[in-house]
Amino acid sequence: MNRQRLLSAAGWAAAILLLVVAVVTLARRHDEITSALSMLRQPDPISIALICACVAGGLPLISEAFRQLTNRRGNVESLEMLAVISAASLANWLPLRAGLIGRAAYHKAVNDLSVRWTLRVLLETVGLAVLGVGVALGAVIIALALAWPVAAAVGAPLAIAAAVATRTTLRPWAVAWACRYGDLLLIAARYWLIFRLLGAEIGMDVAVVLAAASMLVGMLPLPSGGLGVREWVIGGMSLALAPLPNAAAMGLLADLVNRAIELLVIAPAGVAGIAAVRRRLRSAG
Repeated sequence: MNRQRLLSAAGWAAAILLLVVAVVTLARRHDEITSALSMLRQPDPISIALICACVAGGLPLISEAFRQLTNRRGNVESLEMLAVISAASLANWLPLRAGLIGRAAYHKAVNDLSVRWTLRVLLETVGLAVLGVGVALGAVIIALALAWPVAAAVGAPLAIAAAVATRTTLRPWAVAWACRYGDLLLIAARYWLIFRLLGAEIGMDVAVVLAAASMLVGMLPLPSGGLGVREWVIGGMSLALAPLPNAAAMGLLADLVNRAIELLVIAPAGVAGIAAVRRRLRSAG
């Protein structure tokens, strides 16, 4: 077994171990989170639908961010990029983050874009996402310091991005950043909704911080894509920030629910994306 496969196997083993420990921890603290578990047995269908919509809404936003930056040198259509990103999102659940490899190979074969360009666009979108995290956290700090509504404060940067997008030379960057930032806000909405689904309440400020942590963990170059790690990070952040009894356990449970709903939405979208990508590869071949 070569070094890369060994690291991938070790990463996945660690991810599975962390997930198992999370489930065991929740099982041992069953009596402390009985109310939340009872809420899950008969979940509010409207809340579930809204959370699914937030997950689904992130796919076209991420897709458009990649398309805007890719098309400075290429000509990828919106639906085509959506199919590629959906397929890659599902493939990234596989070892070695297979979605990145597949996306680079696709753009090389169909769009005549070099692997180096695809990797450059990826790094640029990661940079824009990190910038978005910084802006969102800064907006939360300012809102709390000045007693402003947090939702209004974190939403205001989108108006600035829209103004910048009117300048032709900066449009791809502004639109791509706005899409990545919009995805961050959808993740925040997911956490806010999931805690409500569990019968708990967190403020929008806490939801934004949890979303920022979730996004940063997802961008780490881990073989498992942050599986297992994110759940514990959200549990720890909840303990530090959420004014809830048994906050760490609630955070763990919330992110396990988040992970399950992600898979519920991404799996069919990814399968449809893979089918579309295969058709396009056949026609290009």
